[in-house]
Amino acid sequence: MIPADHMPVSSHRIDRLAGELGHPAARHVYLSRHLKAFLANQIRSLRGDLSQKEFGKLLGKPQSVVSRLEDENYGKVSLQTLLDIAIKRDIALLIRFVDYPTFLKSTEDHSSRALSPEPYRQDAVDALVSGQELNRSDEQRDITKIGSFTNKRNAPSSDQGDTPVFKVANDARQPGESPGPANMPKALAR
Repeated sequence: MIPADHMPVSSHRIDRLAGELGHPAARHVYLSRHLKAFLANQIRSLRGDLSQKEFGKLLGKPQSVVSRLEDENYGKVSLQTLLDIAIKRDIALLIRFVDYPTFLKSTEDHSSRALSPEPYRQDAVDALVSGQELNRSDEQRDITKIGSFTNKRNAPSSDQGDTPVFKVANDARQPGESPGPANMPKALAR
């Protein structure tokens, strides 16, 4: 049986690219161009109705930096700048290495929702959790919560004030141990 993440995807773009991506040079150029263009367009979309100067002020950066970020030929965006944008817009940021079939499927969506995701909504997270609750394996149920946020109001006193503290349930690491896969609960290491 073919895993769901490798099921055939019918798309004119993917059909056209399938032959071209067989050549390493074409594959590398496509990867670079697509990522730079999509990221520049997404940053422009996330700016919304703000001017570059106003968006820069929100990020703590000059207008010239916002202009570069929106230039698809720039390509030198730092991880910290992306994190700053995600935090200021209260959206998540996903950066990871994937195989080409995964890349092609994930880059198929150029909708306004893909370009400008909604800010964090607790009800959306709650719906995700309740929907997944029925599909969790016994091993996943052993992890009562993948993480919980606590603050001064509902946790033992701490020196961190109202700063949320992220705790991973069933974290068996000893102090100073790496959080690598060898030290993660099995359900998280996958």
